[in-house]
Amino acid sequence: VLNFSCGNKNKPKQTKNNTISKKVEESHSQYESLIEDNSNVLFVVIDPHADGKLAINKFKEFSHNHSINVIALNNVENNLADYDKVITKDISTFKGGKDKIIMLGFSGGARMAYQYAINHNAAGLIMCGAGIGHEIYKPLPFPIVLISGTKDFNFIEQYYSPFSELVNNESILSISFYGEHEWPGVELLSTASKFILIKSGINKNTSFDYTKIMNSFSMYINNNEQFQAFKQLELLSKVFTADSTKQKLSEYTNQSSFHNYINNFEKILNNEQVRNRNLINSLPQKDINWWFKVIDELSNNIASRSSKLQYESYCRSKAYLGVAMYSFVSREINKPKSKNLKKYIKIYEKLEPENEDMLRFKRMMDINGK
Repeated sequence: VLNFSCGNKNKPKQTKNNTISKKVEESHSQYESLIEDNSNVLFVVIDPHADGKLAINKFKEFSHNHSINVIALNNVENNLADYDKVITKDISTFKGGKDKIIMLGFSGGARMAYQYAINHNAAGLIMCGAGIGHEIYKPLPFPIVLISGTKDFNFIEQYYSPFSELVNNESILSISFYGEHEWPGVELLSTASKFILIKSGINKNTSFDYTKIMNSFSMYINNNEQFQAFKQLELLSKVFTADSTKQKLSEYTNQSSFHNYINNFEKILNNEQVRNRNLINSLPQKDINWWFKVIDELSNNIASRSSKLQYESYCRSKAYLGVAMYSFVSREINKPKSKNLKKYIKIYEKLEPENEDMLRFKRMMDINGK
């Protein structure tokens, strides 16, 4: 299955945050920044659309409470060929402390953050809405947090089994939330950032609220959201490393009801991957009537909400197909005699009739007489 980042110009969903930091500096057009006195830690935040203001707002309170510096880049976005050099230059012009660099990004920004972290000895990494191969996580030289929405088409990139050895790796944490391909909220980013500060040894005095985590666990249990309940116990076992928390995790994951739940969940995930792969492979072959029927079936499955796990899976497939159509139309529209462009536009319009990029592509076709 192809991996996608949000390559269009539509802004991802965001949550409101009106908190104020100790200091805000906006003297460089290349980035937005927060500077804390006497801090030697710098978070470098990358939005795939180079929207530094959106990203910086999510860190104002955390920056002040934990004495960290933050720059959110306005000059690094998807498809920027020399992003490594641009990021290096941005960091070099930053006037605050920067002995310890922590990289953080969303979607395509997460992929760039990963590459930069690997190449420049970062102290930690947070990837939102995108992931890397599981075989790569284990040997990473820094702690990593993965965050994605349960309806995010890239959710599968970050998923690892509750029975994986990664669950016992205290330098890796994955967090999921009920949402789409979007920036996580302030609280989740705070959780991820605190985890990185602790596991990197930068601030071992940073603490988590044991009771709050257990209350979340109980809430998910009551709602029969067993995967999310597991994630709470995984977090607990990695930030409170006493034998008792590991025992709680072990006892929960050894329950037969949990095994059955995860087996069903992973069956749904596997079917989803097969479905997505078949949809992509069918793009050139199947006619528009077939595609309209398939899209209607996807929409009906979403509307039926037969189960939450199935509902989220169909949401991910529809979103995946929408991002795929952006990619395929972008490629076809530059071909002088594309045989598939009109069909692809119609599929795209059926999927997302209000999508700004789809409408822009339609206007381009009219202008160019395609």
